[in-house]
Amino acid sequence: MTNIKDALKYKFSNERFWEVQDQIHVWSFAHELLTTLRSLKTEFSFISLVDLCGLDNTKKKNKKIWQNDFEVVIQLLSLEENQRLTLHIPLKESDVFPDISIIYYNAKSYLNELYDLVGIRFEGFDPDYRMFLSNSFDGFPLRKSFDSKKSQTSNFRETPHREVSLSEGHKSVQKGWVEAQPFDSINNPLGRFLIELEDEKINKVISDLGLTHRGIEKLLEKRKVNEAFHIVGKLNYFSSVVNEIAWAKTVEEFLEIEVSDRVKALRMVFLEFSRVVEHLQFFINICKELEYMSFYWDCIKMRELIYKLYERYSGQRIHLAIVDIGGMKSDVPLGWITDSLDVLKELGKGIRDLENGLNNTRWWVHEIAGADLSADFAIKIGLTGPSLRACGVNYDLRKNQPYYFYNEVDFNIPLGINGSGYDRYLVLIEEMKQSLLILTQVLDNLPTGKIYHPDIPSSINPRFSVLSVDDPKKRHELMTSIIEGVSLKDQDFYSCLEAPNGELGFYLVGDESHYPYRVKVRTPGFPIISHIDEISKGIDIKKFNQFVMTLNLVANEYDR
Repeated sequence: MTNIKDALKYKFSNERFWEVQDQIHVWSFAHELLTTLRSLKTEFSFISLVDLCGLDNTKKKNKKIWQNDFEVVIQLLSLEENQRLTLHIPLKESDVFPDISIIYYNAKSYLNELYDLVGIRFEGFDPDYRMFLSNSFDGFPLRKSFDSKKSQTSNFRETPHREVSLSEGHKSVQKGWVEAQPFDSINNPLGRFLIELEDEKINKVISDLGLTHRGIEKLLEKRKVNEAFHIVGKLNYFSSVVNEIAWAKTVEEFLEIEVSDRVKALRMVFLEFSRVVEHLQFFINICKELEYMSFYWDCIKMRELIYKLYERYSGQRIHLAIVDIGGMKSDVPLGWITDSLDVLKELGKGIRDLENGLNNTRWWVHEIAGADLSADFAIKIGLTGPSLRACGVNYDLRKNQPYYFYNEVDFNIPLGINGSGYDRYLVLIEEMKQSLLILTQVLDNLPTGKIYHPDIPSSINPRFSVLSVDDPKKRHELMTSIIEGVSLKDQDFYSCLEAPNGELGFYLVGDESHYPYRVKVRTPGFPIISHIDEISKGIDIKKFNQFVMTLNLVANEYDR
């Protein structure tokens, strides 16, 4: 780790190299960017482009010497060295960003997003194409000058005209376009896809991104840090508490806040329960699609066991709202840990029965197999989570970049071989078993201690802390500090964790304010949906719904 840092420092010099809490940051001019990226990829093994975002610095209070009005920030990852790097590229409004997709294959979708939301042009961009927004949309929402009060409407993309071709030898081939909207039990629909068919085989898929776009990143700029939990929780309805924990973790690492051991352990408990819930949701969706109703109801019952634990802890079943900056909003109720351990035993038996039942079902393997993905292709397009591990790539943030107590618990990382739907099924089943193992270890050894941070008033129960102060002046000061929350330093920071469907990260930029200057959400589903055309090419249209479900896609998440 030290060697690669020293080598980068030598290459970029002190003027272009700095560290933020062991995170490497460098900056480069746009005209030398392609050379820089080739060097980082070949010499330093930064083979994976994790995320890319644009910044509008026109309203920034303290711009660095090298910063211009606009900036592009690229997150790179070296799997070999297990090292991350944040690359900054300053730009003027008139500059054209290089097309870096010639180096990083998955960059094209990020570049389209860059133009769509921030208005930064890149080489070869189409001014008439908007990725998340309607082609008639006026302006760029993530610019500081954008009038967010102005009302605008977005329309569906039109389905291309149906064509018929009879020119392929003696065989008559029917060509045409259809529209598909796979459903799940919460997000209806999961997404909208325009599919070109040759007979019953998929030839091309266009994903209508933006169908559920709600401007999460723009909303986060208008909320104080401690007011953002109800927004980030809406990214993924299946595991909203994971998004809350990821946001709290980002802010805490940004401000170098150390939470108590009990808080770390409780967050691990909810992270792993959420992993089981989201994987069960996959089985609920696909068993309903295939009309395996006995397995469907078995999964519903298992999910209900966890939801009842959620309800006892927080009073809610989906949006728990239990996380705060520096701690948790409440401690475990009396008897909750014992009941949780009992639930784990029931879940263990239920998951084994589910696995045995599906494996003995005649058509199960046939229905979900196919659409194999190679490990090289999965890395190239930026896959993470179970979809990446199903391709045989042993990468899990809980092991590779451990946080909380993941380096102290005993668990294994399940891997697939061919990257097919069947491999993904096997990985998900085994991951649920490993989550139960982690939960048992943590609950058996739950540390004692406080669930709030003593130096952060907003992490203490506001009613109790305010009413316990007799002096009216001090009470007013305490109430003010609770309402305002924490203040963000003038720096930027990227933090991530292993969500149930892959790497969930937040890139946070502060500017000496209680409000974030910029937030970029790195969602696990965006790389998949961006390359759905290549991934699904050649599969049977009748299997398309099942295929999409095996990829753990959540529309609210990748659309943001």
